[in-house]
Amino acid sequence: MFESLEERLKYAQFNQTEYKVLVKLVERAMDRGKGIQEEQKVLGGMTKRAYEILNRGKFIQTLPQSKINLGEFKDRCTIGVDGSFCPAGGTAGLWYAPIAAVRVILRGGLDSLKTFNADNDLEAEGDIVLVDERNAENVNGEIIRRMMELETMAIMLTASRNKGSVLMIDGPVVDPPTFGGKDYVKYRCDAFKNCIANDVLAIGCVKRIKDNFTNEYVEKNFKRTSDEASIFQKFPTDMHLMSYVFTYMRTNSGITDVIYTQPIETSDLGGAEYKRYKGEGLRLACMFVQKDLRSSILRLDIPLVSGQTELKVDAEDFVRLVAGWTYPELGTPLPVYLAHEKCEVRKGCADVLYEEILTRMRTTDPFNQIASMSLR
Repeated sequence: MFESLEERLKYAQFNQTEYKVLVKLVERAMDRGKGIQEEQKVLGGMTKRAYEILNRGKFIQTLPQSKINLGEFKDRCTIGVDGSFCPAGGTAGLWYAPIAAVRVILRGGLDSLKTFNADNDLEAEGDIVLVDERNAENVNGEIIRRMMELETMAIMLTASRNKGSVLMIDGPVVDPPTFGGKDYVKYRCDAFKNCIANDVLAIGCVKRIKDNFTNEYVEKNFKRTSDEASIFQKFPTDMHLMSYVFTYMRTNSGITDVIYTQPIETSDLGGAEYKRYKGEGLRLACMFVQKDLRSSILRLDIPLVSGQTELKVDAEDFVRLVAGWTYPELGTPLPVYLAHEKCEVRKGCADVLYEEILTRMRTTDPFNQIASMSLR
């Protein structure tokens, strides 16, 4: 069986760990695994009831695979946006972090896959940011904020340069959830409001789902007894809930269709950060979708302007769009997948760039040469 270099390196480093340390860690890993197994049994036992409650409220819908088609979106310019970072250094509290953001532009929609050329259809921005630990309480958070500013600039460019397009972002609309200051939140909200004003259909495609919007929504809309509410409280996140319920539908009921949920507004469910976005004139709705058993469960974030008094989201349009762009084995829509692959700053790249910075620091002065050696 083919073994990647990453796999070989992983196990080599595992085997290099001190034996006595390794014994303790393996024991704890086994204990953790048993604990998770017990939790899975509890959640599995509640899944059928959770599904029945959601189905009773018509919260979960299906779309036959035969009805998946891009329709009016087939020839529409479609753009994938993502950002990436990888910190390096750390000596004397100074971190140098390469950050990048890209726009993958499929100008003619689906047919553009035949003619895609990175020279013309890929736009990239990059920088190396310097973060001093003395001035940043959270180094990683500060780097993420800088990277997200680049990504937001790519969203803003889409609104102005590609009016009438479809924009798929790798990640949530409210991002990052904890590190964004007031100016950043305003800038990001303005970017999405400009998209809406210029007929750009923006969608955040979230793979790592950490929130739990559904619990509160069910509490308000579907539960009939306190026992029903307690069922949903057992699921730590929406990702847990949707994973178990969607799997139940596919394995117990043999459903092979696209499974999705009705959109819900999250502006008042997502905590302080979501309220800040709402305060800047941007409301958010979300829905969950899985094309098939091999595809990822995605949360789709849909930005709306605050002036709208009623939530109006045509769920099936978003389902057809996302499912139509999702190819076998990729798991996520192709524009998102391409943007992620094109923008990724890998650790080896960050380390080489850091070495380049140190090389450029070298001088012919003996004193500075000796001092700079200590900074490596």
